[in-house]
Amino acid sequence: IRSRYRKILPSKTKILLGPKYALLSPDYKLARKFIKIKKKKLKRLIIFFGASDNKNQTIRCLNVLSKMNLKTLRLDVVIGLANRKKKIIQKIVKKMINTNLHIQIPSLCNLMKKADLYLGSGGTSTWERCCLGLPSLVISTADNQVRQNKYLFKKGVIQYLGSAESVSREKITKALNKFFYKHDNRTMSKKALKITNGSGLELVSREFSN
Repeated sequence: IRSRYRKILPSKTKILLGPKYALLSPDYKLARKFIKIKKKKLKRLIIFFGASDNKNQTIRCLNVLSKMNLKTLRLDVVIGLANRKKKIIQKIVKKMINTNLHIQIPSLCNLMKKADLYLGSGGTSTWERCCLGLPSLVISTADNQVRQNKYLFKKGVIQYLGSAESVSREKITKALNKFFYKHDNRTMSKKALKITNGSGLELVSREFSN
């Protein structure tokens, strides 16, 4: 990857690449200090497919969850104002128990640090999740997410289900059941925590001050 940028940048350019340089809000680094990795049952799930969710995966996943017998599971559903299916999602959420809808919130940090599992796209929230060691079921909703998600899957950092166009409802159901009934999330959490510690902002700022 570094060589790719070297071809188009001046030779004296300093390149800061990799998740350790991810520019996260200081809230994540602070919250990270209180994360405890321990074996626990899946009790709280956050669903987030970006601000607009053009592939309508939020509705799809809610429909899957509504048919599963996960009565003790609490859901936090996050969407943006740009989501064109907002009213439909609101109606679905009202019919589901233990489910809260959050619209255009400034940060996912408070929800992520309480969650046991993330179900959503693999965009910019990836490094926030890693910083907090949050186990994740990921569905790509854009081509530029695929390579990154496959890499993290091979590293054991996430469970990658595939692209939005190829992932079946059965595959989502199977993955959720595995986490709810069988999966020990400690290994995934530990591997995620190693990806970035939330110090990217400080590291980049230090380069500008040198």
